[in-house]
Amino acid sequence: MSNSSAFLLLLLSATFLGHCGSTAASSGDQTQNDAAAGDAVSSDAAPDAAAQSDAAVADAPADVAKSEDVSTAGADTPDVAAVDAAVAEDAVDAQDAADAVATDVAPVGDCKVDGDCNDGNGCTVDTCGADTFCKHVAASGVCDDGNKCTSGDTCSDSACKAGTPTACDDGQVCTNDSCDAASGCQHANNTAVCDDGSVCTVDDACAGGKCAAGAPKVCDDNAVCTDDSCDAAKGCQHVNNSGACSDDNACTVGDVCAAGACVAGAAKDCDDKQLCTTDSCDASGNCSHLANNLGCDDGSKCTMVDTCADKACVGSGALDCDDKLACSVDSCDAKTGCAHDMSACPVVTTYADVKPIFANRCAGCHTGGGSGGHNIGTTYSDALLDSYYCPGKKKGQCALVRIQNGSMPLGAGCTGNPVLDAGKNACVTAGEQAKIAQWLSDGMKQ
Repeated sequence: MSNSSAFLLLLLSATFLGHCGSTAASSGDQTQNDAAAGDAVSSDAAPDAAAQSDAAVADAPADVAKSEDVSTAGADTPDVAAVDAAVAEDAVDAQDAADAVATDVAPVGDCKVDGDCNDGNGCTVDTCGADTFCKHVAASGVCDDGNKCTSGDTCSDSACKAGTPTACDDGQVCTNDSCDAASGCQHANNTAVCDDGSVCTVDDACAGGKCAAGAPKVCDDNAVCTDDSCDAAKGCQHVNNSGACSDDNACTVGDVCAAGACVAGAAKDCDDKQLCTTDSCDASGNCSHLANNLGCDDGSKCTMVDTCADKACVGSGALDCDDKLACSVDSCDAKTGCAHDMSACPVVTTYADVKPIFANRCAGCHTGGGSGGHNIGTTYSDALLDSYYCPGKKKGQCALVRIQNGSMPLGAGCTGNPVLDAGKNACVTAGEQAKIAQWLSDGMKQ
């Protein structure tokens, strides 16, 4: 140790011992209040020692310089670097001495009331002890770790321990839930697939934090006989209707729906009212009228055989209206049939002129008590009786009607047409028919 260091240590020791001696002498005469004052003196001692130490350190270079000057008087000039090193070592030794003095000084408290001891830690119980020193005892209970993403934080070992993670799930499929330590739960809108609760929409998607309905569900069953709709809870509904429809058959009309199906209506009317065509309907719904060769009636009583040809009724075989009377002029009218102009012939006006015809042609039934019940062939009055077969006519009149329709003479195989009955001896000839007609025209005179 250098001479200057020894000097400083000696100085500090003397100062400390003198101070302590003074304190000891006075303590014997002091009361309990003096003891408190003694604490104050002890408190002041450290700064005084430190000040003295500082002064000694400050003076140390001069002393060293003087010492060096004395010991080296008359010698060569000392090494500057060696002097600086010595000074630095002395300064360290002086500080060590000052620290030792401060350590030995009685400590002083840092509080007067509990409030002076708040350490800002919610997990300690802060109090000011009787020795005026703060005490910080670990506390228990709820605390806040400053993180909004935890809850139920509690104190442990004087520190706030994080509790359970904060539940940020808002139960919404259209938000992405997360937690930020500073601001807490976050709910960011997304565009995820969702369900709007209606079975009548498809491809629902999130928008603006809510589930937006997608496109309407297609419930069309492509059946014209059902009314299609959608129920939000039940889905597609198909109710039968009774509307008009098409059974895909062009040859039916008035098709209608029944029990969910299309029922065919009436057949399309393709009848052209022509007997000589065969009418039908093709797959396209077009009517066709094909010619046939059926028997027909050309509407003329002057033709014998009528047949269809090229969609028309063609008559053939002219009716023979010859009454075999040279005096008559025979003709045929399409509407009324044969006509005989007998203006040039003798007039037959009596029953006697036709009686032979009836007696000859109708002998089996109407002559002399025949099976017919009346005798127009022998009795004039019977010819004037009301007819059973021809209501509104007399028997003489009805006789001509039945001769011409072939029912008389009975069982003779006559047609009533003189042309067709030619050669049949039992049949009434055209001339005989003309005589009966004349008699009737003249009033059926006797």
